[in-house]
Amino acid sequence: ADLFVIASRSSFEGFPRTIWEAMAHSLPVVATRVGSIPDFLEDGRHVLIVSPSSPEGIARAIQCFISEREMREGILKEAFTLARQNTLERRADEMVAALRGYCGVGNA
Repeated sequence: ADLFVIASRSSFEGFPRTIWEAMAHSLPVVATRVGSIPDFLEDGRHVLIVSPSSPEGIARAIQCFISEREMREGILKEAFTLARQNTLERRADEMVAALRGYCGVGNA
């Protein structure tokens, strides 16, 4: 693949794990502004984010990745670094730590 497009129209999806996988494999990502995608990723830094139900926006973002090499390479570098930090193990450790803090486990 040359790039990854996730054109979700519904916020019920939350945050698709496939985005992390694409970023970890150095694929530029075009995603729609739904669910928690904008909470975790910065438009123009990690991905290109477009409005849901906007084929024109998706086409423009794809064209941007094709034609703007420096921008694409910068986004790929930032996205790869971010994806490496967002492993399932790391997120699980953070969740366990938060639950322990909430329950008062391990506090002196």
